[in-house]
Amino acid sequence: MRKFFISLFGLFAFFSCSPKGETTVTRLHLKDLLQDCPRWENREVLLQLTYMGWNCPKDCSHPGITRSDACWVEGHRCIYSAGTGLLNPLKDVGKTVTVKARVKRNLRGVCYLVVEEVRPQ
Repeated sequence: MRKFFISLFGLFAFFSCSPKGETTVTRLHLKDLLQDCPRWENREVLLQLTYMGWNCPKDCSHPGITRSDACWVEGHRCIYSAGTGLLNPLKDVGKTVTVKARVKRNLRGVCYLVVEEVRPQ
């Protein structure tokens, strides 16, 4: 009986782990992320966004994470980020890039990105 439970545990552990620690990254549009932020919280996403640095639209919800939060836009929608993927908030404004980021929400529920990687278009 003991061997059965050990085997069962081994099978469970094998099938519950992803190979090589890989995680799923989902490509989506900013509108879809902002419409259902709780669904994407703590998940990695790929977004095609235009970097605005510190020139954020007035109606963009600021999460208040750091004093140097930067923002990104897609169409008329925007989102702030903690981290810029090494983009310069003054010189790189207007660059459209692919952003790999983890989705977070602050205590007030405001959605923001933690940028992990930026790829040129």
